[in-house]
Amino acid sequence: MSKLNLFKSVSLAAIFTVCALSTTATFAYNGEPRVLPEQGVDVTNAVVKAHKDIYDGLLGDITSNNTLAVKPIVTLNPYGTAPLSAYVGFWNADTSHSFEVSVTSKNSTVPITLSHVYTPDTGANLLVVSGLEPDTLNTITVKERDENTPFSYTYVYYLQTEPLAPTDAEMIDGEYVISGTPIFDVKYSDSDFSKRSDGIYMTSYFGRGHYGLDNNGDVRWALTNDVIPSFNFNTVGDGHYVSNGSTVVVNVTRPATNKTIYEWDIMGRVYSVTNMQYEAHHTTVLVDGNSSQLLLASEKSDYNDGAELTREDGVSIIDRATGTEINYYDFSKLLDINRAPTIINGDGDNRNDWAHLNAAYNDATQELIIASLRNQNVFVGITPLDNADATISFIAGSHHEWSAELEQYLLTPVDADGKVLYNPEDTADIDKADKEFWTWGQHGVTPLPSSVKGIVRVAMFDDGNYRSYDPDLQLVAADNWGRYVEYTIDLSKMTITKDDEWGKELGGIFYSSYVGNVFRDPVNGNMLINSGGAMVDGNGIPTELDSGTGPLDLDVDPYTSESRPIFVEVQQNEDGSYTKLFELVATSGRVKTPDDGEGNTWRIDMSNFFVIKKDLYE
Repeated sequence: MSKLNLFKSVSLAAIFTVCALSTTATFAYNGEPRVLPEQGVDVTNAVVKAHKDIYDGLLGDITSNNTLAVKPIVTLNPYGTAPLSAYVGFWNADTSHSFEVSVTSKNSTVPITLSHVYTPDTGANLLVVSGLEPDTLNTITVKERDENTPFSYTYVYYLQTEPLAPTDAEMIDGEYVISGTPIFDVKYSDSDFSKRSDGIYMTSYFGRGHYGLDNNGDVRWALTNDVIPSFNFNTVGDGHYVSNGSTVVVNVTRPATNKTIYEWDIMGRVYSVTNMQYEAHHTTVLVDGNSSQLLLASEKSDYNDGAELTREDGVSIIDRATGTEINYYDFSKLLDINRAPTIINGDGDNRNDWAHLNAAYNDATQELIIASLRNQNVFVGITPLDNADATISFIAGSHHEWSAELEQYLLTPVDADGKVLYNPEDTADIDKADKEFWTWGQHGVTPLPSSVKGIVRVAMFDDGNYRSYDPDLQLVAADNWGRYVEYTIDLSKMTITKDDEWGKELGGIFYSSYVGNVFRDPVNGNMLINSGGAMVDGNGIPTELDSGTGPLDLDVDPYTSESRPIFVEVQQNEDGSYTKLFELVATSGRVKTPDDGEGNTWRIDMSNFFVIKKDLYE
């Protein structure tokens, strides 16, 4: 067996026979790059050039007269994209000196300081300052130290910031605001901050901007949506992030195209823009073991370009520097596209979106690509090998209606002792497995550490859509729940164990019929659980993304809604139980009427794909 290699173009010619529900077809499958003449890094991008010119200009304005003590040049929001970040420009003559910049919040209960140690260059420097608060006269403290002596100086500067953009509850010129700043409501915060790391909760709300909140829930960083899209984001090292999407939102029922990837930092400076030929509108991550490449879920055609074309069922590997596709893995050639999806996103039969591949990552240790197929309610591992057959490794999800050729890849649920948990021939056991074991419409599939070859550990947010294929056993939103869940897979035995879960305790209010993620804090192991699509009707009853799908809840008003994305931080105790440390709900501030008079009852008001906890400056 040859070793997994995602990092170069390889020919993975193989023949797969897929048994559809009605016919049997043979497909030729090559895990190799597509011809994408419209794709690549935009080397002449106007925003990238303008931001570079701004940076170079600010740096060029600094002379030996601009020391921290005399005439430092303080510039708030230099790129017009990050209203709570600034540069302090100064001249440095001694490389043995270091500088610690800090900003302390004005919170009257527990002021929180965000700080960073900066090692300067000789000559002109732009010291990054973030963690400012909106609509506040902020105090910036810079401590200068000499590593060779007890010498130190402290410099204090004051910087007034503007308020954040208005919320949807506010009116401008007699009209309600649309896609305004979220209203952040802390529902619970453990007073012992030592249980949580000192970083910020970094999050993004579609069409409403990125935000960083401290442990009090106070906004300490923001990124506007007018240049860098607020759809999703991920870290790529060296203080940089990537987002894909568009800054133009047509309306709530027709999301903008997502053919652009932006690389940026907390100052809101854009370093590169990659134009994609096809949409890549879910998670974009670094390739495991290779920071020069990105892995993302990809379309194979233009959005809804013909009902006969499947979409959102491929994984693409691209070169970060050029945007060139290195490899492409087409899951429609590996799985059964005729297995009916349960989640019908308001598009009738919607068989072209049979998979809705919403997250993927590669595991270099296990030599796998692991992908989440939301509309199939499964996550799948494939083994792409150099010059060999690209094969399915496992399918984790309900055993409902799989073709005979694919049944061999289905995992068997077992307990910690290896005992089989459910009888696949027993109707009651099938329903029990559906309700308590398997995931439904899952998002944010995330690797957990495992150094043992053949043992895969994975966590995700289980949205919970309906929790059954049987219409008579499906759950309405108020009786459902979202949850964090983690599994261990033993590939040698083809078994799967559910190791942990949390979220059912919160009930229907934590149910999210779309989006969400989980994140393990590397500092302390705490889990962040993001029910990013939670929503209620005008009476506060939990409801679905689309009131026209799933079981009918007669108590739900189909004509009113407000999104209420919730994220929580939990800490695991020695006995395996969890303690909630923090809970935050974001709202738009206004109940809306989704029905447009043409039968459209989608309830998209505000959604949150992603929450992580990190040092603001990393």
